[in-house]
Amino acid sequence: MRVHWSPVLLAWMRGTSGVIVSNITLMTESNRTDYALQNEVASLHCNYQTAQDETVSSVRWEWKRRGSEERIEVYVWRPNRRPVAKEIFFGRTEISNSDPTVIIIRQAHMEMEGNYRCVVQTNEMQGYTDFQFYVIVDACQDNVWTTHLDMDTCTDTISMHCVGLFPKPASSCGVYNEDTRTFLTNLPFDRVLTLRNHTYEITLTNTFLIRDWTSYTNISLRCFFVIEGTSWRRGIVYKLFGDYGCDPVPPSPGPGTFNMSEEKSCWSRPREGALVHYSCNSTTSLRGPETLVCRNGSWVPELNSLSRNAKPYCNVASRLAVNLLLGLISVSVVIGSNLLSKL
Repeated sequence: MRVHWSPVLLAWMRGTSGVIVSNITLMTESNRTDYALQNEVASLHCNYQTAQDETVSSVRWEWKRRGSEERIEVYVWRPNRRPVAKEIFFGRTEISNSDPTVIIIRQAHMEMEGNYRCVVQTNEMQGYTDFQFYVIVDACQDNVWTTHLDMDTCTDTISMHCVGLFPKPASSCGVYNEDTRTFLTNLPFDRVLTLRNHTYEITLTNTFLIRDWTSYTNISLRCFFVIEGTSWRRGIVYKLFGDYGCDPVPPSPGPGTFNMSEEKSCWSRPREGALVHYSCNSTTSLRGPETLVCRNGSWVPELNSLSRNAKPYCNVASRLAVNLLLGLISVSVVIGSNLLSKL
């Protein structure tokens, strides 16, 4: 059995300190450190430390394609020489770069995706570390999604068709309860096909019927493409069946009446945009807004100039005062007419 000793352990066993390759880091022009987008500038940094009298004779980079066990040398730095870029890096890196710790990639490409090993050779020993480099072809934007809500049958249909994504995505998709912040279902993609250029075509179509979800009033479809190992994700959060609607009994004006428009939500409640018009009987006068509208589940004044909390009410005292004033005016007119007739 072949035993692989770590550089730190070997140095300790020998009683000397030697090169320690701690990690590989990524930096892209968009300041990402866990993946690069296709065609953006990126750099790989091999971070290592050497002993005081130790000299570096070479820094080699090996690459292993996803699914392969073969490692291929793709970049070599040696003192007083230009770096040599090979295979996937040939013609795609800055070979004028003299820093042994850095590879500068002019344009990241999906072919570069894979596992990288930085091997540092010194006059004392060798050390290395590995790094998974992700290059993403960001093909699935918002326009790959279509949604349609049929209010007559309360049927919601969501479709997606994305072509050209790389690497192969995982699905993070399901019906989500926004009130409890939990997923109620998990939905896979319908189909994931590998295309000739090694990118992927993904499709998804789902139809939801309100009769299956009447016990939930605030649910959405949360569906994302996910590249595992990275923070990259694309997708939608779509509210299913529209809004729950407003209270079927709007605020009462007191001794008056109201008329409500007939728009209903999928839960048979007044839906978003429904209107209530108020009026008072002959003995009262209307105060506050004449019309309320259903917005975000609440009855609020239709006019934005009014306070959101303003409510209509029929003022009895005000109407009595008006009637009394009108009565006094009538009496005054009659008395004045009688006086004029006697003159």
